[in-house]
Amino acid sequence: LIRVGEPLWAEVQVEDGSVSTLQPIAGKDTTFVVRTRDIQDLQISLQLPALIPAPVTRHQILGRVVVRNKEQVFAIIPALSPTEIPHARWGPARR
Repeated sequence: LIRVGEPLWAEVQVEDGSVSTLQPIAGKDTTFVVRTRDIQDLQISLQLPALIPAPVTRHQILGRVVVRNKEQVFAIIPALSPTEIPHARWGPARR
């Protein structure tokens, strides 16, 4: 269903970073068996902040992906930063 390192379908804004956005990746694989008739009940949701402050480390946990149906949670997968993002070198000096 989801593979480790696979880009997720949302972006997160990076405050004061050398880049302004990043696209999280899945932190692990998830595979499970579901009956065909139950596939329509699967829900995959991202729980991510809209904005994170720089610096960001590679593989920093940013949020999570939740795979569930109406009754139970099948998997919780960490959403990770794919790369390091340092503070921007422009703007007001930091103390």
